[in-house]
Amino acid sequence: MLAQVGVKRRGGEVLTREDLREWVVYRLFKGEKLLYVGMSGDWPARLRTHLSHGVEFDRYELEDAPSKEAALALEANAIRDERPPLNSPNAGRFWDNGVIARHERLIRGLEFRIQQDQRMLERLRGELETVVKTLTA
Repeated sequence: MLAQVGVKRRGGEVLTREDLREWVVYRLFKGEKLLYVGMSGDWPARLRTHLSHGVEFDRYELEDAPSKEAALALEANAIRDERPPLNSPNAGRFWDNGVIARHERLIRGLEFRIQQDQRMLERLRGELETVVKTLTA
């Protein structure tokens, strides 16, 4: 059985499992050594996944977050500051670079689609004008 060490909300308030919001940042430990920091909207399932993938930890801590975005930011800061060995070396830069880069790619993709749609509209206008001229001639 895993020991659940600290369940807290920002400000240090101790919570029960029922008090937790949907999103949490979790820390996995083996003894006193921090192994991994993650975030999840379904932390019990996520911890089971870590166990099924062979991550050997004997306790965990949960930190409550008010939203997915807040959990992502808390996770990134914890990875950057605490440097857990099982996290990717670049994971601490996820919020600063990864999310921003992903949003920028999404924006570029949407801008490209808008341009394609505008070109199609221009072609359709031209075709419609041709049909109207043919019908009115």
